Amino acid sequence: MRGIILSCVAAGTLAASVAFAEPEEDMARQAAMAERFDPFDAATAKDWSPAFPFPFFRSVSEGDPDEVSLLLKPGTYTVVVLCNCEKIGVALKPPAGPDVTPDRVNDQGAMYSVTVAAAGEFKVAADMQDCAEASCGYAVKAYLKN
Repeated sequence: MRGIILSCVAAGTLAASVAFAEPEEDMARQAAMAERFDPFDAATAKDWSPAFPFPFFRSVSEGDPDEVSLLLKPGTYTVVVLCNCEKIGVALKPPAGPDVTPDRVNDQGAMYSVTVAAAGEFKVAADMQDCAEASCGYAVKAYLKN
């Protein structure tokens, strides 16, 4: 019986990974983007931990904005957004009220600090602006203060 269950789980896992596999170039781009978070990981290692196991990898095209939803529980967060293009506009939108003002921002990303009083859905909105690329990859990573 155990062998049958393991075979079904292994077959399901294999089928899922084949069905959702991305091209190697996308995986290489995601790995390169993930490495760009290393300085933030090192700087926050003592007092902060990742709010989610992995960064959220997305892409955005000029004239077609994109959003990432972050379900945040009460606590203090640093949210970092990085892109691999020439110019991206980013905003962190709370469930209610005005956008969060970034601590740091440039054409290739932004960093936000936010204290969440009640659990809610925050949205990271990305908009590519005046970029030579047709599509821009970007990533979002949130850190929670311990």
